[in-house]
Amino acid sequence: MLDCLRSVEENHNALPVEIWVVDNASTDGSVAAVQSSFPEVHVIANDTNLGFARANNQALAQAGGDILVLLNPDTVVRPGAFVALEQAFESDATIGVVGPQLLNPDGSIQPSYGRFASAWTEFLFQTFLYKVIPSPFPLGAVIHKLQRRQYNNIHEVDWVTGACLAIRREVIERIGLMDEAFFMYGEDMEWCWRARQAGYKVYFQPDAQVVHYSRQASRRDYRAWITRYTSGQLRFISLTRPHKSKILFGLWICLGSLLRIVLWTGLKWLKPNQMDEAQQRIAGYSEAFILGWQAVWGKPV
Repeated sequence: MLDCLRSVEENHNALPVEIWVVDNASTDGSVAAVQSSFPEVHVIANDTNLGFARANNQALAQAGGDILVLLNPDTVVRPGAFVALEQAFESDATIGVVGPQLLNPDGSIQPSYGRFASAWTEFLFQTFLYKVIPSPFPLGAVIHKLQRRQYNNIHEVDWVTGACLAIRREVIERIGLMDEAFFMYGEDMEWCWRARQAGYKVYFQPDAQVVHYSRQASRRDYRAWITRYTSGQLRFISLTRPHKSKILFGLWICLGSLLRIVLWTGLKWLKPNQMDEAQQRIAGYSEAFILGWQAVWGKPV
């Protein structure tokens, strides 16, 4: 987190900034470290983990400024990023949301935007075909070679990831804050959906670059990650797609979860050093199967 805050202070290029940090009950001394190293930063320290959407909403409701930027603590802002984001907004008054080009720690481009989730994108994911066929949904940490050219130009997209997302205040005033029923994963996509439904454009700006040490915290708890991700995708589908799409989406989740349970059960015995991860994943995919099955039978998410 300290590296993230340091990069913000060093690279806001004289643009007026107000920085808020929301701590979701961390136990590593983050709050004290921020208050000591960055006394000018506004800190909200929660007693429990409220989830991504609710925690960000706490700061969004109190922060000033016409442009608000969500930024994960596992990111480092590169020089000129904030200026490039501002320039995107200035180029078109109808642009309501802008996302930067996210980079992996090794400098390679990280997937950071995509088309809205659908039964087709879920089919590609659950069958592993996204590793072969370019997926319109950002899956994994590597961009398909046929999609790399798209990441060189500023262009309109369906949604951008909340790891770093800039939004006009007027958009929030019109569509509201993020949906707190999403604990983590999917809330950024649904927020962009509402922005587009209200007539605003969502843009990807490659001239703004942010390094993202993706999923390092969430991947330590594979069971929670799988369950929360599946729940978030299903909620998005339930809110935005026809009922038959939700049923098909749920079926793909069931089939994909069963496939992964079989694969990880075999791997558990073939590679004992991965026993803990395998057990967590098996538990997570078992819960994902239940969520998918409930979706097939029309139960609310």
